[in-house]
Amino acid sequence: MNIACSTTAGYKQDLPTALRSIREHGFTSVDLLAIDRWAHINPGDLADQGKAGETRIAEMLDRYQLSTTALNIGTRSDLHDRSAEAIAARRREMSAMVGLMQRLAIPVAVLQPRARDATRPQAEVLRDCAATWRELRAIAEQGGVELALELHIFSPVEMLDQARALIELVPELQVVYDPSHLVMHGVPIRETEWLLDRSIHVHLRDAAYGHMQTRLGQGAVDFEWLFHALRQQDYTGPVSIEYLQDDHYDVFEDVCRLKAMAEKQLLRR
Repeated sequence: MNIACSTTAGYKQDLPTALRSIREHGFTSVDLLAIDRWAHINPGDLADQGKAGETRIAEMLDRYQLSTTALNIGTRSDLHDRSAEAIAARRREMSAMVGLMQRLAIPVAVLQPRARDATRPQAEVLRDCAATWRELRAIAEQGGVELALELHIFSPVEMLDQARALIELVPELQVVYDPSHLVMHGVPIRETEWLLDRSIHVHLRDAAYGHMQTRLGQGAVDFEWLFHALRQQDYTGPVSIEYLQDDHYDVFEDVCRLKAMAEKQLLRR
């Protein structure tokens, strides 16, 4: 296990600047953002660029001597969008992402569900999410990588009941354990423990009711409990600190403190 830093810590910067900052703060591994219309790699653009795009990213990582533990993917279309155009575009984007993962030896792809659909019944939306998930997982499996769904704020799968409903449709569903999105809804962190049974990636960040991110120690994420739960689970997969760049303070203050906590609790058993 290695504690990585997500490029969310520099999501307002270009990728080389974000990578340089991460390396300068003592990290040797990163969790790369590949989220359409946000940061740092656009899946559709990479599909257009092909091997040249892969090479450009690989050279950046080599320059800063960083390996990549996960690719955090957000396709252009929402997970529930079953239009022919969306299906074709997602397959193309996911194939490009898997190609990059093979090039960089990235084991895990994290998939964001993107936006909700409030115009339809939840059960119908989740059925469409399940259909899309199966298509994307097949592409990942064919490429020899794993795919994990992130329970994400403002998505069709942001609450525990929605996660359970999707799991009924996709019993083999693998997820990212990121309690911040649930804690901000007021869900006690201990109620999220069952997600660890199917988690293949972990995101760390403090959060509080109504706030997806707080300064470390000021939120409701009980890290002592969380690290104990991971040890009890014998979790050995990727762990990434996912603080988001903030205009009001240097997030690397909290990133580095949380890295030290995670290394002490998870690496020095």
